[in-house]
Amino acid sequence: MAANLGADPVPGEPDERRALRSQVLVVQAIDGKDPDAIAKLRAVTDVYMQNPASVDANLAPNALAVAARNGDASLYDKYMAHLKTAKTPEEYYTFFRALNDFPDPALAKRTLEFMLTPAVRNQDLNFGGLIANDKTQTVAWEWFKVHFAEIKQKEGASIGGASFVGIASQFCNAELRDDSQQFFASQNIQGAERPLRNAKDRVNACIDLRSIQRPNLAAFLEK
Repeated sequence: MAANLGADPVPGEPDERRALRSQVLVVQAIDGKDPDAIAKLRAVTDVYMQNPASVDANLAPNALAVAARNGDASLYDKYMAHLKTAKTPEEYYTFFRALNDFPDPALAKRTLEFMLTPAVRNQDLNFGGLIANDKTQTVAWEWFKVHFAEIKQKEGASIGGASFVGIASQFCNAELRDDSQQFFASQNIQGAERPLRNAKDRVNACIDLRSIQRPNLAAFLEK
């Protein structure tokens, strides 16, 4: 499919084809860990940091996300610098969202701390990405619990933390399922009961799927 789509956008081609090319490249880079795909997306990221307008809008967010997944503190610093000097909202959010993809727990903590600074607007608070990331999940969840009072204060009293209850659905093991359920229940957040039940059902479904399919996958790989 990648060979059929080609490596670069073609003038006049449909938007759907451009989007598909980006998605296929990301699957190669993330799921396949294909070194050529990773290198290409890192090159796209470098071009984007020099001139955002020169990179296809479908490709830029995925390129920055993949580069971050394979990136270090040096690349993180570049993202943060570009975020702070972004000329358009699209450019700002492309860098901002990609911060969640860095796998280093130390960088995750920097992102979490950045969230609580005045530089991040209240409506842009987003902790789900770091908690969903299996490389940063533990440190992000522990940080979130410790700083939840500050998070609620920044979010605003009228919401009071209700918008974050969905974080409890990001886990896939019984220990974190129970911990997140107990934590949010203890916060007495108005309207949280139903979202918490839904989150528990989703986590249980993930646990069941993993339990059923892990031995099947192991047998397939061994064969």
